[in-house]
Amino acid sequence: MAIDLGEREYKMLKILKQNSRTPITEIAKSLGINRITANRMMEALIRRGIIKSFTIETGQENDPLLVVELESTDGIDQDIIIDDFQLLDGTHIITVPYSDSFKLKDIRVKRIQISTGRKRNTGSVNIEGIKCDYCGREITSDPLRIRDGKNLYYVCCTSCEANLKERLEAMK
Repeated sequence: MAIDLGEREYKMLKILKQNSRTPITEIAKSLGINRITANRMMEALIRRGIIKSFTIETGQENDPLLVVELESTDGIDQDIIIDDFQLLDGTHIITVPYSDSFKLKDIRVKRIQISTGRKRNTGSVNIEGIKCDYCGREITSDPLRIRDGKNLYYVCCTSCEANLKERLEAMK
């Protein structure tokens, strides 16, 4: 679902992504509003679920990580998973500390890589969802997939699936 935010709300999110410890008075000054208005705006973002947490970074961003692609995270100690990206095809890409690699010995993996560091992009605020490749509407449930050669398309419903298949056939 697309989230409707005003310009000031986007700016507030950008400031908080760069430093979640920025004082509300400093945020208010940057936005050109008073402290009480800025505080209410932040509370509204939290209440709406747009701000879910204020991330704590421990200075271990350059510790080696394993980047693992697998079918399921079942059987993995959830405490060692730093990031878990569930992909549209149902597979997962997880990151775990290299020091915990022995905990993955009985897990079936598709691919594994070692990362020597991790950097967060604090400059962008992206909250849009995945769009249907046929009609452009946001996909709010499990998308239907259409493979055409090397291309993979995502659609929201069986009607869009049939129409996109028809369009792809006509282009051949």
